[in-house]
Amino acid sequence: MAEIALISRAKKHPHSVAIQTPASCHTYQDLLNRSAEIASVLLDAKPDLQEARVAILIQPGFEFVGAQWGIWRAGGVKVPICLSATESEWEYSLTDSAASIVLTD
Repeated sequence: MAEIALISRAKKHPHSVAIQTPASCHTYQDLLNRSAEIASVLLDAKPDLQEARVAILIQPGFEFVGAQWGIWRAGGVKVPICLSATESEWEYSLTDSAASIVLTD
């Protein structure tokens, strides 16, 4: 699988700040490392997710972005699930999207 352009660009700026909050600061290298870990777990020795839908139910921030990049690096399609949705709305979103994997924090 070819590397996506976003990852190639991030590799050129490993020490630059990618995400900063009042409590933390993360570089592009931090994002590359976390997304590689997530992609590896998602792939589970497969070469590519082949556009499998991966639902993401994670608070906004570093882990959300790391998961999003990891899904893309693994060849998956991110399906964002609204954190404030009701259980029946989550069920509908998961069923309608045909998500085969759900990532949570």
